[in-house]
Amino acid sequence: MVEVGGKCVGTPGRPKGGICSGQPVCNRCSTGELGIKYGSCYTLQFPEGGFLGRDRAGTDYKKDGYFSDIPYKICASKDAACAAKKGQYVKIGEDFSMMDTLGLYTDPTGKPGWVGNQAGGAHKLFVYDANTAGEFRAKPGCLGCSLCFMGLTTGIGMACPVDKPGFTEYGNPNICQQYFVAFIKLTLFHRRPTHSLSLSISISY
Repeated sequence: MVEVGGKCVGTPGRPKGGICSGQPVCNRCSTGELGIKYGSCYTLQFPEGGFLGRDRAGTDYKKDGYFSDIPYKICASKDAACAAKKGQYVKIGEDFSMMDTLGLYTDPTGKPGWVGNQAGGAHKLFVYDANTAGEFRAKPGCLGCSLCFMGLTTGIGMACPVDKPGFTEYGNPNICQQYFVAFIKLTLFHRRPTHSLSLSISISY
């Protein structure tokens, strides 16, 4: 990606989901808040590097997927507007779902979807049906400003010991996946009339 007029635009080569950098988020433990807000978008970066992205051939989410650094919108409700509690901080222990704002690369409309509710070793998938959207919670992580994501009553972690594993839910609720979270302000989606895909984003500080 390169910056043009304060916005990120796509360049030839491997698509990366469309961001240059974002505003790091840190938890607000003194107020019982996670530092992320309902209705806002964030990237999720692993402590050792690489983002939570998505496959090209399939729709499963994985570490450093082909479509990486995807902006995920944090939603209190599973409606397209993601309007419930918009602008409010997510409190520790509250439930939320994650809207995938990039959409599938084969869809010329770029319709958003959801991170699905797959569990038990099955990789979490991109889904359109809000009824099958996953539900998550998070708590302050052990590494600086990281947040540790989990399910409502389950743990969340990598599905397999490989270089680019998928992620899933586990029965043990003590397992959580740490991410460094960055706020991304989406201002405009645009797509060229070719097979390339780009996403215009401005970064707010």
